[in-house]
Amino acid sequence: MAHPFVIAIVVAVVLHDAFGALWPLAAQAAQRGLSVRAAAGQTLLAYALAMLLLVVAQHLHVRRCARRMLRRGAGLWALRAHQTVALVRVLAVLVFAVAALGFDAVEAMRALVGDWVLLDEAALTLPAFAVMVAGWWSLHPLEQQLREAALVRRFDQGAPVRPFPSRAAYVWDLTRFSLLSTLIPLGLILGLSEAAVLYALRTDPPALTDAQLTAAQLGGALLALTVSPWLLRHVWSTTPLRQGPIADLVRSVCRRHRVRVGEVLVWRTHGALLNAAVLGIVPPLRYLLLSDALLEALPTEQIEAVTAHEVGHVKRRHLLWLLVALVACFGVPVGGGLFLVEGLRAAGAPQAWRSALELTAIGAGVVVGFALLGVVSRRLEWQADAFAAQHLSTADPRQMQYDQLHRPLITTEAAQTMAGALGTVATLNGAPTHRFGWRHGSVAQRQRKLLELVGLPVDRLPIDRAVNRLKLASLAGAVLAVSLFTALPAEPASSPGAPDGVLVDASP
Repeated sequence: MAHPFVIAIVVAVVLHDAFGALWPLAAQAAQRGLSVRAAAGQTLLAYALAMLLLVVAQHLHVRRCARRMLRRGAGLWALRAHQTVALVRVLAVLVFAVAALGFDAVEAMRALVGDWVLLDEAALTLPAFAVMVAGWWSLHPLEQQLREAALVRRFDQGAPVRPFPSRAAYVWDLTRFSLLSTLIPLGLILGLSEAAVLYALRTDPPALTDAQLTAAQLGGALLALTVSPWLLRHVWSTTPLRQGPIADLVRSVCRRHRVRVGEVLVWRTHGALLNAAVLGIVPPLRYLLLSDALLEALPTEQIEAVTAHEVGHVKRRHLLWLLVALVACFGVPVGGGLFLVEGLRAAGAPQAWRSALELTAIGAGVVVGFALLGVVSRRLEWQADAFAAQHLSTADPRQMQYDQLHRPLITTEAAQTMAGALGTVATLNGAPTHRFGWRHGSVAQRQRKLLELVGLPVDRLPIDRAVNRLKLASLAGAVLAVSLFTALPAEPASSPGAPDGVLVDASP
């Protein structure tokens, strides 16, 4: 459930620490005739006011949409409200990027609170994440109206009806599920990496060589990815699913495909969310989660399909390959851009242009990286959907279909069951099937892809071949990215603890 908004904010902080800002804090202070702390205060105040303006504008427009929805119908105004929230998040990312990479807001925060592990980053990113949380706060009345409008249909269908959560509970649930699910692992990775750097720089010469520091940071990232699922299962409201026909069904799917999970968990969302997830890379700390609303709303065969989809992510090692693709998708365009900038500098481009060119290359590379990573992520989802269809097509030998070469085929029932599960989840979550998502694409497109598999041999699906090509391309791209960054000339060493743009007097 990685949220691109959270990733973009974290990437901006990482880029600042790697390349600095266009207008360093020390230069701002000198040009304004202020102390560094006073200049830092002005920068942070302007940044906070910009975020506050976004929150107010967002709330006023969403409230207007909710009022008009009561008088003129739900569809159009609900869509506009959600589009407004999405647009404001994009603007919040842009404001944060300008503040961090343009006006050195990261160093400004450190000038006020110090350079503590994660403390300065948490304080700086808080207003940006507050914009995201405020969007959910503003949407609550509108979502409550939509839920109440669907009550009659749910009564007619005999579906379970739960009270809509209070505003505080609604916001807290979405904060846990959408924000913390990404922020906890990324925060752990950054915190352990920063701790390793501070440990290395505590002495002169550094306590760790570059190779040792890199190894420590990679080890910290692996540790963070290992323990994050355990933390998330406690941050989210979960309870073990140990007995009953559904528990037996889920475990039988895992056993059939030799996928080990530590526990199967019911994800308690107060009936507000139909979803499933698999968390973890190490089997004892790997969890398969099924939400309460999903278990209530889906028939048994669709629950099996959703379970097989999640098992497919593990069986096909999607998390590992997504990490490889992450390095390739961001590393190649960013590294290539920086390599081009270095070539221009070597050819005689003015030094004053270098920071602007570097940030332009990085910004363009990050945009390209997000686009490429979305392409990879969506195809991994299609493969997991296909895995579910493969599982259902071969689950019962009596229902299997074969071609002339006696190869088992994807059946119509299998494809329709998985497509139906996707449609039910989208409908009951209030999400239009044609709505495009960065990670998953649209439900309508996924349903079309599934139905196109009908009649194909289960072991010769086009999506499997396409993903294999993507894996090879990602591996080659990751190697190229590492090569590009290795070939870049090293920056001159700076004194530990000195902020960017501040000259350190080394005289006795």
